Amino acid sequence: MARFFLFGVFLILGLAFPTAPVSALDTNPFERGWTLDKSASELRFISLKRGYIAETNHFAELSGVIDESGDALVRVLLNSVETYVDIRNVRLRFLFFETYRHPMAEIRVRIDRGSLNDLTEVKRKIVPMEYTLSMHGEEVTRTERLTLFLIDENRVSVSNTDPIFVGVSDFDLFDGLQRLEDSASVEISPLAIVSFHFTFTRNPEEEDSKLPVPQTEAVSVEAAAARIAVWNAKDPDEQTCLARILTLGRLDSVRFEPLSARIADNSMPLIEAYADALVRCPSVRVRIDGLVARGEDNSGTLAQQRAQAISRTLWARGVQRSRLSTQAGGRVTTSTEPVGGGRAHITALN
Repeated sequence: MARFFLFGVFLILGLAFPTAPVSALDTNPFERGWTLDKSASELRFISLKRGYIAETNHFAELSGVIDESGDALVRVLLNSVETYVDIRNVRLRFLFFETYRHPMAEIRVRIDRGSLNDLTEVKRKIVPMEYTLSMHGEEVTRTERLTLFLIDENRVSVSNTDPIFVGVSDFDLFDGLQRLEDSASVEISPLAIVSFHFTFTRNPEEEDSKLPVPQTEAVSVEAAAARIAVWNAKDPDEQTCLARILTLGRLDSVRFEPLSARIADNSMPLIEAYADALVRCPSVRVRIDGLVARGEDNSGTLAQQRAQAISRTLWARGVQRSRLSTQAGGRVTTSTEPVGGGRAHITALN
């Protein structure tokens, strides 16, 4: 969990740096805006488990801009966390970071051009920068020292000057850390150390700074079939695939609108996560059990309709229907779903 926090801090720092290099324009150093060069940027974090084993990881998807007024925004797609171990990636995404509810971290900075006026002459300087980091529904404001290096009038790099320590207590992630430790049977430090190196490039003329917003998109059957052939070569074996589905099942069951077979909007991110896992693991079959809540039709019709609604949604995202078994699972009880309400459970059959 600590890893994720550090990552968010890095993004914020990166945004602040780009504003410094605007020395070439005397009137407005932010003219035309700046965009993060993803190919020349990285955000890494070190976590500690069992008290002495350090692991270095990173986030693959970053985006950032600085607009003409000096307002900087950096976004990190938390689903892009890369630990170099597939099941560890899955656990961090869904058990710790809860990316199906909180897919991104955001860092915002209002840049003071006055503190960077001499960057053109000195080329490199250390600047304290205040930033606001939003993640997992929480928000913190901090100040860190950043090192700025002016590559040329249209490119600037920024990196952390000192180690950055981020803890789970900052973002209400203690429960997620506990789930992570339980699933991996290992003790994990609640603190992480972050490091980063970002490069920003001034936008070309006639182009406004735009920040791409990474989102999970529905995948057509044809597109999914084409992608499966590629993913099969690098994706995990069947046991790891089963662990993916099990991990998702521990998060929550799929929720429905009352007295309806319409999937609730707040369950769609979970459905997308199931679809992604099943498309990447084409050998896994699942059973979908529709459940009804107190006061709803208990004849089995509504429960079956709910199971079928999930089956259709997964199929539309590239999961073969032959891998999806549906049935009426009965009524929601304290043992099947303590929270209550109309639900459906997805269980791996392999």
